[in-house]
Amino acid sequence: IRERNTFEIENALSEKTFSIALTTYLKEDMSYIHSLAESLGYAIDMLRDDHYMVLVRKDHPLHGKRKVALEDLKPYAIVDSFNKTNFKFGLHNIFNAVDTIYINEKIFQIEHIAKTDCFGLVPSIMKHNALIQHRKMRLLALDGDFGPISYIIIYPEKNRITSDERFIVNRIKDSFMLD
Repeated sequence: IRERNTFEIENALSEKTFSIALTTYLKEDMSYIHSLAESLGYAIDMLRDDHYMVLVRKDHPLHGKRKVALEDLKPYAIVDSFNKTNFKFGLHNIFNAVDTIYINEKIFQIEHIAKTDCFGLVPSIMKHNALIQHRKMRLLALDGDFGPISYIIIYPEKNRITSDERFIVNRIKDSFMLD
């Protein structure tokens, strides 16, 4: 199991170097990924829709707000991974307006945000993340027109999937039903 960005998953699909992928796409890009996956012998299931929220530490100056606009974020740096996956999700206005601190691993991003006035952009499902809960961090609504994202699972078609892979796929699907 490895964390990979959307572009790396698309390459792995083409090269058939993985068995199961869990990723996010803009709703408007779903026909593209469906076509790609099916043309390469993979099945794809939609798990849930979600949206991005702003993650801040418990004592952050914005912590008391319920919703933040781009203007509210300008004084603070965003913490993001080295890839530019988020540009695909229509968030380029935010990235163009603020400084960026690059940290590739999500756990280290969260730890950095928990100790500074930086912020992160995370799907709302991250409210269940144990580290975010432990640090009493806050997810703030993001004001603006940022497209919804969809969680999807990609896996080998019926004639290629193993029983172990099928078990894992079913457990992942079940976990998305818990929220």
